[in-house]
Amino acid sequence: MSIQTFLGSINFGDQTLENYKKAIWTPVGSGCTLIVNSAVYIRIGDIVIAQFDVTWPTTANGDVAFIGGLPITPATGLFGVIFGYSNETLTVTIYGDASGLTLRSVTNTALTNAQLSEKRVAGMAVYFL
Repeated sequence: MSIQTFLGSINFGDQTLENYKKAIWTPVGSGCTLIVNSAVYIRIGDIVIAQFDVTWPTTANGDVAFIGGLPITPATGLFGVIFGYSNETLTVTIYGDASGLTLRSVTNTALTNAQLSEKRVAGMAVYFL
């Protein structure tokens, strides 16, 4: 995979695009080491699109399931996460904020690493800087 960075700027009349970057990032778990199947991000100006595909290891760890290590720290506040989830034994909602992505049930109960043991989660976070 090639890493691309654009350091100049593109002017669209009254708008200027000053930052473009495409690179690999490393999702980090809390209380366990995630298996990273893929993780790429694109920064376009003040918007970041971070794709992730991770698998939880076999674990009995009771910490809240979390994906940290976002490639660029987001602005404060919640942001949207689009995801697809495999190993269909749980329905997951993902909340994003400046610290990372927290995985919760559809009833808004925090999921643990143990509940996601051997489960694969793939998705995309889109946020502003």
